[in-house]
Amino acid sequence: MDNKYLIDVPPPTISGKLHIGHIYSYAQMDFYARYALLSGKELVYPFCYDNNGLPTEKLAEKHGVTDPETIKILSDGYSFMYSDLFTAMQMALTYDRYSTFESKAIQLAQKSFEDLVDKGLAYKAQTEFWFCPEMKISVSQSELDEEGRFERSGVKAILKKGEGWFIDINNHLPRIRGAIDKIIWHPEKFKHRLHRWLDELEYDWSISRDRSYGISIPGEDTMKFDTWFISSLTPQLAWMAHTGKVSLECPIFDARFQAHDIIRTWALYTIIKSLYHNNQIPWTDIYISGHALDPKDQKISKSKGNFISPYNHIEKYGAGGVRYWAAISGMLGNDTKIEISMMNSGKKLINKFKNAERYIRLQIESGKLSGNLDGGLMYKIDDLENRFHSLFSEDRFNDAIIILVDFFWHTICDQWIEKNKIDNVPTLSTIIYAIHRIRRLIAIFLPELQLGQEDEIKSKEL
Repeated sequence: MDNKYLIDVPPPTISGKLHIGHIYSYAQMDFYARYALLSGKELVYPFCYDNNGLPTEKLAEKHGVTDPETIKILSDGYSFMYSDLFTAMQMALTYDRYSTFESKAIQLAQKSFEDLVDKGLAYKAQTEFWFCPEMKISVSQSELDEEGRFERSGVKAILKKGEGWFIDINNHLPRIRGAIDKIIWHPEKFKHRLHRWLDELEYDWSISRDRSYGISIPGEDTMKFDTWFISSLTPQLAWMAHTGKVSLECPIFDARFQAHDIIRTWALYTIIKSLYHNNQIPWTDIYISGHALDPKDQKISKSKGNFISPYNHIEKYGAGGVRYWAAISGMLGNDTKIEISMMNSGKKLINKFKNAERYIRLQIESGKLSGNLDGGLMYKIDDLENRFHSLFSEDRFNDAIIILVDFFWHTICDQWIEKNKIDNVPTLSTIIYAIHRIRRLIAIFLPELQLGQEDEIKSKEL
């Protein structure tokens, strides 16, 4: 849309502190956001959070809070902690902001419901549905694992009969599959995974929950919307945050980023809502991240008891070190172990840049800035940048950063700077220009190396 790059950000659930696994996937999303900025795009990239679901309710219970309004106040307090962490990680989030339980979000959810009812796509029925005996709520088939357990509790779900609200999926599968196929999936294997899951679908989407906390279904005394009912409107929520208008209409976003374990919930339901409301796909591209794993190859999560805080790692290795690990170790859709050695390498890389630029400053102060740019060496920089863009466009951001680091460390530092110390060949002007070119690209991953305005001007003058 014009010169904007619209990102459907995954709103982190207010359930306590964020762990290093969250940072792993959010950092990868930020690489794409900063790449768009480098291309001259204006971002719609909101800070957002989900305070509507069961995890927020359970967190409130731990604090002895049960009143919905007080729960919202509590969750808003936690959101500042999330915001501080994203700031510490140097994410490029824009000032657009929303939560899933704010007044405008509630209005949007109810607009969505009324639209679906009017179109005959949402219906109330006395029927069979899945039920979690521990949580004492109905659940959707999409929230069950292969053994029929409700993923948020690990308890095996049972079938019950009763009254509830549902969204018709089974009668519209060809349309839904067509929308899935119009979206570019990164990696594509997850598109096929979603199609395979739809092959096994038996039940429509159950959207009503018998809970005291959540967004109320119009005309119902105790029923609340399923948390995914509002989460499936994140493109509209993001656009609402950007424009200030509560509307189901919004442009097709450029990108959605999310983990692979919620494809059949968040991704599928967002596709369905966009199709049903606006007859369009929600985004042109969807990027699927993997999970961060502990040393025993287990997914990091609070429920597994292997929570790893990101704060100590940021304090010890800096945001650059943590982001470097997420870049080097990560490939879209793949789970990966925490690699402390990679974080340390990222910290060393930033120090190496500082040392190289310290040498350059000393030479400039000594009056040794001389010589023209070496055309042959600049051709190598042009070729490097072209290879970088080619790799990034293929989602090979890990390989893209590797070629930058290798060239900076082994060619510029080990060869050019060392040779310059002896005979001023390559010229200092050539080295400065080359470092600025590489810094501009590597700052996508390590924002600490972002060129300042003065640096940009100097680079262009050389």
